[in-house]
Amino acid sequence: MNEAQNKKLLLIDAIENASLAEEERDALTAGQWQLVLNQDHSQLPLAYPDQSWDAVIWRLGEDATNTKPIQEEAYRLIRPCGRVILIGKLNTRKKNNTINIAESLAGNVEVEELADGRSMIMFDKQSLLDSGYPASNTTKGIIKENSLPPTAANKDANHVTSAVGPNVTSGYFGCIDLVEKDGVSGWFLNAENLSDPIAVSILLDDELIGTAYTAIFRADIARLIERPVNCGLHFKWQKAKLPAWIKERDPKEEARLRFAIEGSGPELPVHMPFPTIGELRTWVGSGKAPTLSGSQKKALIQTFEDQRVEPELPEEVKAIAFYLPQFHPVPENDEWWGPGFTEWTNVTQAKSLFPGHYQPHVPADLGYYDLRLPEVREAQAELARKYGIYGFCYYYYWFAGRRILERPLQEVLESGTPDFPFCICWANENWSRRWDGSENEILLKQEHSEENDISFIHDVIPILKDSRYIRVNGKPILIVYRLSLLPDPSKTAELWRKICRDEDIGEIYLCAVESFGYSNPYKDGFDAALQFPPHDVRVLAPANKEIDGLPDDYTGVLYDYEEVVFNELNREAPNYKRFRGVMCSWDNTARKKKAGNVFLNATPEAYELWLRGVVDYTRANLPAGEQLVFLNAWNEWAEGTHLEPDRKFGHGFLKATQRALGKKTDWRVLLEYARKKNGLSADEMSCLIDELNSHLQGYDQSLRYLTKLQKPLLRDMEKRAVFVPSSSTTINNRPINDGGECHLEQIGATDVSYGFERWVLDREQCLYISGWALAKGHAPHEHTIDYFVLENAHDFVLERASDRKQYSALAKVRYRRDDIVQVKTSYSEAESLSSGFRAYLDFCHIKPGEYRLGIVHLGSVTNTISYFDGVLAIV
Repeated sequence: MNEAQNKKLLLIDAIENASLAEEERDALTAGQWQLVLNQDHSQLPLAYPDQSWDAVIWRLGEDATNTKPIQEEAYRLIRPCGRVILIGKLNTRKKNNTINIAESLAGNVEVEELADGRSMIMFDKQSLLDSGYPASNTTKGIIKENSLPPTAANKDANHVTSAVGPNVTSGYFGCIDLVEKDGVSGWFLNAENLSDPIAVSILLDDELIGTAYTAIFRADIARLIERPVNCGLHFKWQKAKLPAWIKERDPKEEARLRFAIEGSGPELPVHMPFPTIGELRTWVGSGKAPTLSGSQKKALIQTFEDQRVEPELPEEVKAIAFYLPQFHPVPENDEWWGPGFTEWTNVTQAKSLFPGHYQPHVPADLGYYDLRLPEVREAQAELARKYGIYGFCYYYYWFAGRRILERPLQEVLESGTPDFPFCICWANENWSRRWDGSENEILLKQEHSEENDISFIHDVIPILKDSRYIRVNGKPILIVYRLSLLPDPSKTAELWRKICRDEDIGEIYLCAVESFGYSNPYKDGFDAALQFPPHDVRVLAPANKEIDGLPDDYTGVLYDYEEVVFNELNREAPNYKRFRGVMCSWDNTARKKKAGNVFLNATPEAYELWLRGVVDYTRANLPAGEQLVFLNAWNEWAEGTHLEPDRKFGHGFLKATQRALGKKTDWRVLLEYARKKNGLSADEMSCLIDELNSHLQGYDQSLRYLTKLQKPLLRDMEKRAVFVPSSSTTINNRPINDGGECHLEQIGATDVSYGFERWVLDREQCLYISGWALAKGHAPHEHTIDYFVLENAHDFVLERASDRKQYSALAKVRYRRDDIVQVKTSYSEAESLSSGFRAYLDFCHIKPGEYRLGIVHLGSVTNTISYFDGVLAIV
């Protein structure tokens, strides 16, 4: 198996829940195979037959007695030059039977004994083709070129052959690979003109039933001719139109199909048996797309997820999220702020200070939790693990032997759960009234001395010995928040290293946080530093003057998060080892009220852009074993930076984290990354192009799949209204006056006839709405063009609609409403008859926020706008 390099391999496992043997996995890895593992050979993971494989390995179970069907299926899946490989632990009789079958079909068979007692039986597909396999007792089988019927395909110079190679410059080449219930697949090319698509007529008894086009890239053929070519064809039977006389034919009769090049006459040879008339009628069916119930769709999606095999990244970048253990009552907080005080106290009391200001931050999945509960800690770890976060970095509060907020970590150590990596960051500064912004009042003083520093390292040694503790190249990492506060950091580092060696810890990895301007770890005997935004982020100027409605007594500073992202993407590497850091967002007004600072425009998309750049930097600049990035933070709710889901963004920041770490960045973010990153290297550009290509291929495949399943829905989606800034559309230049009436009756599957106050929706999903709208002097009909208008809910303080920032969407959505004619008697029949509308609203270009929805009634003289009740909260 090691002879072929960078080839596509399909591994089909007939043993339920079996895993790859170590020897087998080593062989596959060494061969650089692109591996697809499927444990259920009855459901092969091929969405379209033009995805062929260089080799197929079938791992046989103990009960494998008849291997011929396996070989037939393997033959169908691989390209002409591929190999079939059967692996199994078989007794002598079964092994000999398998070898005999293979030899009778392929002639040349290789047998290799593996170290674990299994046998590996190999044969080439080309030898099968040469022997005319698969054959049967009927005329159905591969039609070899020397036995083609006397058609135009071999009577003249336009003979079609499948034997194509790199040196061909003229002639027709191709064949039909598959004729099955999912459709017809094959390939065809004219060597004199490889670029133009070719129409292939599908004939049943000389009557045209459909046309296929060569528009699919075939990697196998491109490799054979050593040139890229879109020569593949795939025709779905649902597109065929069968003649009326087919109902009178015997269902068991063979359907005599022919595949001819439109216009020129040559026919493609067929390498598959033909279906019967009955099978063809069943395959074509009524032409209606199948539908799935909700549970079936869920099960199908889960099946795809279970079968997915993620490619391994060249180096794993580990993301570590800072973790605040403050969400539980402690005696100190009870004394200083009153019984029951936790961080949630500030979070729940936060208020919005200006239009569009997102406060308070309301938790979603985990709620207002208490960290004394092990179930909460387990849920946090499970959520982080699901989205690719490697571990937590707990803040460790230690004051000359006195701990505070230590209970969550202590219970993690004592219980052994959750089984999730962690490390600690010594928060070695004074404990002040920072929970309410009064930082000048010190409650617990941090006294640094040689004795205290020695006591500290002895205190944390049991933590460093935990098997879950995060290590860098085998060394436990210890992080210090404000290294500059230590009287002699170099001496402290030397003492800590010696004590850890004496206590059987071995070498430790010391890391300093780049806080309050610190940037010289090597001078102080530390191994590295780590970024800790918002410390030391680069931003040009406050944005306070750009915000209307900012309170006069607001003393905090507003910054532009997107500006920070741009600057951080283009930040130069320092002359020391730096672990890059990213913050989700920042808004500490929950703690500091009107003295808090806010970073505006902090969205999952902008965060993903920043994190993607940090991940790329880490892969390019840090050695293997030291590729860490730090996220601020997992749960800093009162500082407005938290990966934990909230009511506004849901799992948005977590999903963005997963995409950025796994190099599966959203295509919009990739394009923005290319725009904002100065001086993309050739490697970076190549990587971006590969990812965009992967996105496009995935979307194309998904679209074809959804088109097949949901044709009725997609027909309705033609009524989709996509919102864009009104400056991008051409609403008539006439004035827009308030007036008219409109009412929503249905949102999605929900009846809202009695009204609603607030509707939360995902901007990535289309929203179905229906209702009615009418206005005096406007007589709509079924071809009327309507504009839906979306306006920020906070802009309604502006009196005129034309002064408000608007997004608009164009659609034909009208239908007849006789009931409205009967009810709205103050309107004429012409004004009310076509007052009904149905539409799918698309918000993909809209930023998250709260909006009012309206509809513009286009008139011959003036336009009238009316607004629906309720607010749409787009997340």
